[in-house]
Amino acid sequence: MTILKRKLPVAVLAAAAMTLTACGGDTTEDGASGSDTNIVFATSSQGSDAYVAAVSMADLVKKQTDVNVTVQSVGGSEASLRAIGEGHAQMALGNR
Repeated sequence: MTILKRKLPVAVLAAAAMTLTACGGDTTEDGASGSDTNIVFATSSQGSDAYVAAVSMADLVKKQTDVNVTVQSVGGSEASLRAIGEGHAQMALGNR
C-alpha cells in the first residue's frame, strides 16, 4: 500500500471536520450556543469501506462541533451525488 493510499483517508477526514466546523451551531442573542445544524451524509451500503469511513467522519464532526451528522446509506457514489442534487443530503462519500 502506498503512502498516499494510507494517508488519504486521514486527510479527507481532517478536511471534512475543518469544513464542518464553520457550519457549527448558531449563537443566540444571549451568547448561548445552539446545536440545530443537521447534516445528512450520503454514502454506499452499510458495511462498505465508504460507509465505515463516513461513520468515522460523522463521529469526529459530532465530537468537535455543534453539527449533528447522520450517515445515510443510499446505494453508492452515483446515488450519493443524486441525494445531494435532490436536497436529501448535504455531504457524500463515494469512489470514482
